[in-house]
Amino acid sequence: MSVTGAYAARRRNHLFAAAWDAALTMARERLADTLLARSMEGNVEQIWRDGEIVGERHVLDNRLGLAILRRLDRLAEMGMAVSTIGQRVTLNYRPRPTPACNPQAIDWSFAVEALRTGDDEGVARALALIDGDKVEEVEDPLIPSSDSDKEEEFDLSHRCWKDGIEDIWMTDFPPPAGFTGYQSQPYDEFDFDRGDSYERECSEEEVAILEGEQRALRARQRAHEEERRDAWFQYLQGVEEDASGE
Repeated sequence: MSVTGAYAARRRNHLFAAAWDAALTMARERLADTLLARSMEGNVEQIWRDGEIVGERHVLDNRLGLAILRRLDRLAEMGMAVSTIGQRVTLNYRPRPTPACNPQAIDWSFAVEALRTGDDEGVARALALIDGDKVEEVEDPLIPSSDSDKEEEFDLSHRCWKDGIEDIWMTDFPPPAGFTGYQSQPYDEFDFDRGDSYERECSEEEVAILEGEQRALRARQRAHEEERRDAWFQYLQGVEEDASGE
């Protein structure tokens, strides 16, 4: 089956779509486990020069570690777990009251360095956990958690796509009130049980939102790549200066 055929089958067959969603859920959890291990163990990057490997460096991604930590915190607060078949399970328990928070900020640079060197006492000192009755907040407690934080798994991006022929945004969501655009059939007339499928073009308001999200995503990707570019050339400059000083 081709990629185009797979997407078409997902839109037309609700059983195929359900299997697709289940596979995505299981794949996401495996990816989360891989990223968790990478955030703790770091990556080994090879340094190339003139087509040869001249060294290696061990890199810990602080942002990845913090993102994983926030995700684990949210799962703990929500009492969520994932079974081996990819189903999310809510654990029925009452969390203990949150102890008083330590007002001092965590020194993450010191904590990461302590983790890298295996200094357990340094890790405890950096996280301000020497006193067992103190807990450090990862995020500002004065800022209420948004719905997107509480519903981290909420992702329906696969239900909006660009038509490969006319390059227009399509969706299988019900149409908004007063919709006059193209739809494969009236939404209230199709039947999932018969294997019917439904799709329509997005309204102007929906297109504006989707295009805005795409621009924001590209901007974030560009900013990330620019940061990596600057770090790389700064590193090369330091290597060159070290070599010239020897």
